[in-house]
Amino acid sequence: MTLAGNSEIRSELTRILHGGHFDFSLLIGYLHDESRDSQVRWRAGAALAAFAYNSVANQRQIADCASRTHAGIHYAAFSDFLSPSEDAIVRCSTAYQVSRTEVIWQ
Repeated sequence: MTLAGNSEIRSELTRILHGGHFDFSLLIGYLHDESRDSQVRWRAGAALAAFAYNSVANQRQIADCASRTHAGIHYAAFSDFLSPSEDAIVRCSTAYQVSRTEVIWQ
């Protein structure tokens, strides 16, 4: 997946870079949207885990966004990527994502 091939993500990043407000609900939406490419969902989880790592302020913001969007962040959002049929790197990365985001699970 490349940024050049995804006009929706490209336009959102352009808006944010030009002074728009970043909202974690975008990533939460990508994580839960099963109609999206699995790589987009997996990378959204990775981004949330990276933002949550060692940042209580980001953890609170992510939790607030998750409760506002009524999506929450649940283990089920990650479970597809932990299946034995997935690549070992995807499974390991997902296990890390789960360990980093469990503090903000609903």
